[in-house]
Amino acid sequence: MTLDPRLAVLLTPDRQSVLFATKGVIAMALALYLSMLLQLDRPYWALISAVFLQVRPETGLVIEKGFCQIGGTLVGGAVGLLILAWLLPYPALAIGALTLWIGLNAGASAWVRQANFIYGFAMAGITATLIVVLAIVDPANTSSLGIFHIANARVSEIILGALCATLVSSLLWPVRVSSLLKEHARTALNQTLAYLELELDPAGTHAKRHHQVDTLLQGIFALSDDSSAVHYEGSHGPGASPRSHGNLPQDPVAGRSHSRDRAPDAQPRRSADPGPARPAGCLADRLPAHARNLLPPNRP
Repeated sequence: MTLDPRLAVLLTPDRQSVLFATKGVIAMALALYLSMLLQLDRPYWALISAVFLQVRPETGLVIEKGFCQIGGTLVGGAVGLLILAWLLPYPALAIGALTLWIGLNAGASAWVRQANFIYGFAMAGITATLIVVLAIVDPANTSSLGIFHIANARVSEIILGALCATLVSSLLWPVRVSSLLKEHARTALNQTLAYLELELDPAGTHAKRHHQVDTLLQGIFALSDDSSAVHYEGSHGPGASPRSHGNLPQDPVAGRSHSRDRAPDAQPRRSADPGPARPAGCLADRLPAHARNLLPPNRP
C-alpha cells in the first residue's frame, strides 16, 4: 500500500526534518522557560526570537542571524527611546519620525543582498515601532520609567531567545555550512555546464540561454550569500574556509620572488612529454559532440 505523498511527509518524515523540528521545539521551550524563570514581562518575545533564528538550520547561519537580530534590536531600541524623549508630547511628530526611521532601514536593506543583514535592518525598524507605539497608545499612564521598562523588556527577551537558539544549534546535532556550500557549488557547476552546452548548440535559442543564465546567477548568488556564515563556525571546524586551513595555493608574487633568488645559470627543467591525454570523465567529456570537436586534441 502506497501512502499519499502529503501523508508520507507527515507520517514518515526523514531524519533531517525530525532533527530540525526537535531543535526548534527545544530552543523555543528553553527560551520560554528561562524568560518565565527570570520573570520577564513578555516571554513570548523570547519564544518568537528563537523561532525566527531556527528557520535556517546551519549553525553558522544561526549565529550570524543572531548577531544581526541582537544588533538591530539594540539600535532600534536606542532610536525608539530617542524619539520618545524628544517627541512624546507630540504624537504626530513621533509617528513621523518613526516613519522616517522605518524608511531609512528599508532603503539601507535594499543595498545589501544577504538575507541575515536585511533581517537586522528589519529588527531595527520593528523594535523602534513597538517601543514608540506602545508608549503613544496610552500617554496618560506613560512615564519615563515605563518607557525604559518596555525597551528593556524587548531587548532582554530578544537577546535571551537568540542565545537559546544559538546554543541549541551549536550543541545539538549541529549542521555545518560546508555541506550547504558544497551543494551550492555543485549546482553552480552543473548549471554552468548546461549553459555551455546550450551556448554551443546550434539549435539553442536566445530565450533558453537567457533563462539558463538567470538560473546560473541564482545559484552563484546563493553560494556567495551563504559563504559569509563560514567564519562563525571557527577556523578549524568542518565549515571553515580553505584559507583557515592553509590549503590555498602559493602566492604567485612569492613564487616569483623565489624564482628571482635562484642562481642565474639555473634553468627550469622542461619535460619532453607533451602532456597526458584528456582523462576520462573530465568536464570536457560532458559537453555535446559538436562542442568537444572545438577543443584542442590534448586539452584537459
